This record gives sequence, C-alpha cells and structure tokens, in this order.
Amino acid sequence: SKVSEAHKMFFLLSSLVLSRLFYNAEIMVASYQVLKKMDFAYMRVLRRIVNDPRFGRTEWTDREIRERVGAASIDSLLLCKRLAYLGRVGSSSDFVSRHALIALLATEHKGQRMPWAIQCEDALRAAYQVSPLARRSLSPPQEKPGRWWEVIRHDKVLWAKIVGECKFVESSLDTTAS
Repeated sequence: SKVSEAHKMFFLLSSLVLSRLFYNAEIMVASYQVLKKMDFAYMRVLRRIVNDPRFGRTEWTDREIRERVGAASIDSLLLCKRLAYLGRVGSSSDFVSRHALIALLATEHKGQRMPWAIQCEDALRAAYQVSPLARRSLSPPQEKPGRWWEVIRHDKVLWAKIVGECKFVESSLDTTAS
C-alpha cells in the first residue's frame, strides 16, 4: 500500500527529530525556557506535516495542529520519557543503579529537595491523573509511594501500560503561545 506524505513526514519526525530533541531529556530539569525551545522545534515539524508553517498567517493553534496530526504535546512526551526512565532504572537488576536512583530522589541540599527529584514526583502525580489504569490500580503516589515503587520494580507490564496511557495533546505552553 502507498504511504502518504504525512505519514512519511511523521516517521521522519519520530526517527530523526525526536531522537535528537529528547536525547537525555528524561534526566534534565525542564525549565519553562527549555520546554518552549523544545516545543518550538517540535511544532515546527508538525506544522510542516500539515503544510501550515508558523511564519505565515495561520488559523491553527499548536493544539489544533497536534490534534490534526494525532501527536502528543511536548509535555506528554517528556512525561513519558521520564516515567519510562524511572521504570528502566527502578526495575534494573543492578543493585547499585536502582539504589542510586532511590538515594538521588531522597537527596536534599541545604534543606531543599533536588529539582529533578521534584520533577519525578510531579511525573508520578501526573501519571496518576492522566492514566485511568493508574487510578484503578494504585493510590495517589503522595499517599503510597512504596506501592508505586513496587509496581515500577516488579510489574513491568503494568508500568508500561500506565506510561502508554500518559499521552495527551494539551500543553502548558498552549495558553502562552502567541
């Protein structure tokens, strides 16, 4: 069967652009400025797919473009990357890696939690809000974090399904987009 031009472009987005854009993104602290730069590059490609470049006059918002293409928001993609990373390291059979992650998440500096650890906790809370399976299977992570780590450590199938449900088109940048 013939593959449409849009499907080819989306494949190129996935294989070329996203691999570069998200390289090690799961371990960075994504500030608003960083998120905006990543979203700019991502949305530029999505707009090209639907032949609606931003530099001209456009009637489509970024969210509408994502909906037309069937693409998740940059927020969603980062959330999934971070959750997948927690699952990969948290379920590792390597004792040192797994415990280093747990130690890192609990580390404080001058009485303050580390920004990356806060983002990881936020990711777990977001997964609970977005994933129906997480809400059916688990309590909120702030109530029973140990249960979440049990799932991450011992139930890779359930964890993968929860991460898979964390796809959405809404972005925190949609309200601030010009």
